[in-house]
Amino acid sequence: MKLKENFKLTKLGNFWVNEFLADEDTVAPSMQHISNLTRLAECAENFRGFVKRNMYITSGYRSVPFNKLKKGDVGSNHTKAEALDTELGYWQGKKWIEDYGDWKVESLCAVAEASGFSNIGFYVDKNGKFQWLHLDISRQWNDGEYGWKKYSDKLSYKIHNV
Repeated sequence: MKLKENFKLTKLGNFWVNEFLADEDTVAPSMQHISNLTRLAECAENFRGFVKRNMYITSGYRSVPFNKLKKGDVGSNHTKAEALDTELGYWQGKKWIEDYGDWKVESLCAVAEASGFSNIGFYVDKNGKFQWLHLDISRQWNDGEYGWKKYSDKLSYKIHNV
């Protein structure tokens, strides 16, 4: 299914999709989900253009039953097709190499905002190295709500230690 020029729900172009529409999820997305996925793809394509990195999407839309099966958060924005989790990097043969370059939290917040996202979550290890990013187009989380911080009037962010 083609959503945008470089964004297809297959392994093609500059996006590699693992679970954007997972094969084992048997609940078909609604028209609203497809609309949200299209907007999400537009934002992701903008983001990729800014960071000059490929995106490996590890989680996208999940039906409520599939989200429960995967032990996802109840009420997750993934179940509304409003969120994706991604790693930045490149393919070396058949191996995915994570590569965030010199990007920092502050600069990635600016890119996420310019790309049309309303929230960005940074998942970092004990050394502060990015493990993955959560990007979503849902309502902006309020400052302090569930630990989210206001970056601007359009974007909130949170650093999660993993």
